Amino acid sequence: MKKIAFIISILFSTILNAQINLEHTFTPMGVSWFISDVHGLMYYSCDTTSVNQLKFYDDNYSLLKTVSINKPAGYSMGILLPSDKLFNSDNLLEFICVFTKYSPQDYQLKLFNENGILIKDFGSAYFMNPYLIENGNTYKLLIRKYIVSGSSVIGSDEIYSLPGSLPNKVSEINSSNLLNPFPNPTNDFLIIPNTLSNGTTAILKIYNQQGQLVDKKNIQGSYTNEIRLNTVNYTPGLYYYEYNGISNKFIVK
Repeated sequence: MKKIAFIISILFSTILNAQINLEHTFTPMGVSWFISDVHGLMYYSCDTTSVNQLKFYDDNYSLLKTVSINKPAGYSMGILLPSDKLFNSDNLLEFICVFTKYSPQDYQLKLFNENGILIKDFGSAYFMNPYLIENGNTYKLLIRKYIVSGSSVIGSDEIYSLPGSLPNKVSEINSSNLLNPFPNPTNDFLIIPNTLSNGTTAILKIYNQQGQLVDKKNIQGSYTNEIRLNTVNYTPGLYYYEYNGISNKFIVK
């Protein structure tokens, strides 16, 4: 019995010593992450409220690069598909900037590298969305556009071949990785991807960090594939949205 008690005490002590430890705190909050071929795990933050800068950090939380973006006046900005081998064959980081305006509504998609140089301008439209198409180690980029023509909305899909690929460490690519809510962090409104089929309905629920329901709204499928959420009256902090089993987080500043 003494031997068993001794073994249990050792195991219990090991469990206590295997606690999680705080490694780093990003201030202000709102950091995202991706896997880089060159640097491995990377973190990045996007400050679009004052300086319109992106900051990239390595796995040791060291600042590697600060990128200044010339954001059009009156637009919000979000970042999609950061990588260093997907859009090019060099070691420069590249990413798609999504610029959004709502009076009148306009979307712009532009591909930049880490030096702030514009690589590709995908134009503007009433609504635009990028999708990544994967076939083994071959990738293509689909840009879906909706343009208002008179009283009609005309949709088109543009498919671009990509010279590179994603790291082997990235085992799965799906739409939730590409269609994150934006701008995130936000202080006035949030655009949430709408995956509902046209004509179907659901209830969008918003929870705070304590798991309390703070807001809800009826939503339905539409040709724009987006849900606009007014966050003006939200208290600053971390929130989660959920509808039809789809969930993601966002931050209100």
